[in-house]
Amino acid sequence: MGHQAVRYALHRFFVQRHGWYIRGIEPKGDTFSNLSPVVVRKDWIAAYVQSRFEEHSGRGSLDLKGLASLAIALEDIVSKEASMELKEVYKVLDHPVDAKLGWEQAQEVLQTYFMVYLNNQNITVASPSEA
Repeated sequence: MGHQAVRYALHRFFVQRHGWYIRGIEPKGDTFSNLSPVVVRKDWIAAYVQSRFEEHSGRGSLDLKGLASLAIALEDIVSKEASMELKEVYKVLDHPVDAKLGWEQAQEVLQTYFMVYLNNQNITVASPSEA
């Protein structure tokens, strides 16, 4: 598969499977309309990973096995990034990551996490009172 076909296939996969719109693999001419924006924070990561996979194949393109491997790698990046961000929220709010939270604590964690997410990580908090 050529570069654009790979981007299109990945785009369709992530939208259908997760409702994710990942910058860097969007097909040309596509927009954000009606999509749930899950954005890999570093916009270049998805495109970079794709180009590395294509280079590794030696042909500048990917077969179906390579495409599946690339999709798994990108899913893993998004998952690890979300987990890391959630752990940071727990840390800022002084909650142990492995502890069970009460209803109010869980709401506090989720609200803070989504504030960080919606603000593209542009929030600086030094203590729980600032959260």
